[in-house]
Amino acid sequence: KPGQIEEGLDVTKLMVERIRKMVYNVLYYAKERALQTEPISISHFAGDVAAHVETRIRSAAIHFRTDYASDLGEFEIDTGLVRAALVNILENAMEACLEDTRDRQHRIDFKVGSEGEWVIFDISDTGSGMSEDQRRQMFDLFYSSKGHKGTGLGLFITNKVIQKHGGDISVDSKPGNGATFHVRLPRRAATVVRK
Repeated sequence: KPGQIEEGLDVTKLMVERIRKMVYNVLYYAKERALQTEPISISHFAGDVAAHVETRIRSAAIHFRTDYASDLGEFEIDTGLVRAALVNILENAMEACLEDTRDRQHRIDFKVGSEGEWVIFDISDTGSGMSEDQRRQMFDLFYSSKGHKGTGLGLFITNKVIQKHGGDISVDSKPGNGATFHVRLPRRAATVVRK
């Protein structure tokens, strides 16, 4: 039946994505590697990150808004690593919205801008939010608020990737009030190791 085939494909895609994410996390944690940086348009990169998650977010009945100008210039990053880091935050935002049992229309905002030599990524959600204790531990190795569903590697590795580029992450959140991740990256990675 077409409906069952469609549902089976969706489940398969979800499982493949989870396995890909887990393998990426384990490989990154197991083997430290030098950054492979390249100059890239910030707006083009932001569009690529948004396109990577947009279908999944919208199919979960979550409103997804993007906000970035076309003239933000370039920055120099390890594209694959930073994309995976931001996608991880966006996927966590989606999960926070799905876990929220309140009867409301949820939204995720993905905003990109710049302040001098810094590129700023703000990712906000209207999900369940986090306690102070969760915020304090969220970047610790093997800490997961998802119980047996989480590996405790995702945000730990995301934080390491951003730090390796010379950037930082901060989080604003309260229980029931969603969360906002602020990611700052320099236009030129501070600890770049070239080929």
